[in-house]
Amino acid sequence: MSIAIIRAGGKQFSVEKGATVRVPSLKQDVGASIELEVLAATVNNETKVGTPGVEGTKVTATVVDHGRAPKIVVFKKKRRKHYKRTKGSKGQKSRLRSWTTAARPKSSCSRKSAASITSGPKVTGRDTRH
Repeated sequence: MSIAIIRAGGKQFSVEKGATVRVPSLKQDVGASIELEVLAATVNNETKVGTPGVEGTKVTATVVDHGRAPKIVVFKKKRRKHYKRTKGSKGQKSRLRSWTTAARPKSSCSRKSAASITSGPKVTGRDTRH
């Protein structure tokens, strides 16, 4: 699997094998191994999109460390009113390194072909029922 879109901490991230990604803070200890939900994956130049997750694929990652994100500064000002307020926040983050991506290809496609979806009773002109 070349690239996978995973869900971690309620957000989506694009990862590759061996890549490091910073996600919202996780409760696992440093060095712990976790399995993440795969939302989309590219396998052998074929893209698979899950509803909500791709069946048969998984990404296992290791928690490298915990830390804080860069500071976000919020500055409010109203001109000529002697009003200035500065606030800042740093979000808690965890760094993950994805080290295993596994994909089990299915022998048959579970989606219906476009022809079977569109084939149905053809409606021509107006509806004759009154």
